Amino acid sequence: MYLFICNLDINLLDAGRNKRLSQKKIYGGEIFPTSAYANDYDTFLEYFQKDKNLNNRGIIAIDL
Repeated sequence: MYLFICNLDINLLDAGRNKRLSQKKIYGGEIFPTSAYANDYDTFLEYFQKDKNLNNRGIIAIDL
């Protein structure tokens, strides 16, 4: 697993603002690890399942 992570594009490992811009240029969108936290309470998976009014919304998962 460690070797696999070492071979990933550095832009995939950091979701900071500048890296997100790089992800958009390279991959045409942003990539967020589902287990990382989007805020103090929610993982990105949980965060993207709600809209601004906390209503449920659909998301897709792509198994790479």
